[in-house]
Amino acid sequence: MELLIIDGPTGSGKSALLQHVREAESLPFCVVKKLTTRQKRDVTDDDHLFVGRIPDDSRYLKYEDVGATYAIDIDELRRVTSQKKIPVVVCTSANVIRELRECFDVRTLFVYRHFDERTLDDLMMKRGVVDQAKIAERLSELETLAERYTDRILLYDHVILNIGAIEFLYFQFDRVLRRELRGK
Repeated sequence: MELLIIDGPTGSGKSALLQHVREAESLPFCVVKKLTTRQKRDVTDDDHLFVGRIPDDSRYLKYEDVGATYAIDIDELRRVTSQKKIPVVVCTSANVIRELRECFDVRTLFVYRHFDERTLDDLMMKRGVVDQAKIAERLSELETLAERYTDRILLYDHVILNIGAIEFLYFQFDRVLRRELRGK
């Protein structure tokens, strides 16, 4: 495995898993930040580099998601792998995941979390998102979650469930990482 990609809907726990990777210093993983045009949240965000626009450069694999543009820097992924580390990045674009598979030995992990509208509203409030249009975009994303997952099911090597207990999410994630590091 040369690259680990995490995918999942809003609030599934992707950022929590990236923080968990950062804290696991003994493992050969390195979180790689994505560029984004989305607004910075009120909470700490170590997963993104916030920019006004993504440069037009072939080193960036760009995609749109819930009203913002994101980009993964291929040169940064190569730099990390050259240091004998395994880059970890969040990507919610099937096309970009496929492109990355052409360049790297990729493992993909989907984080599934079931939401209802009230839970999503609570999450958005915690994130400081009050713009009703932004909340509606996230709700629309969740309403198509089952369809999106079904369409992409063959894209994922692993699926873990976020049932609301962060320790259980970490337990599943650690199990996947250990298995991948052992070569399955």
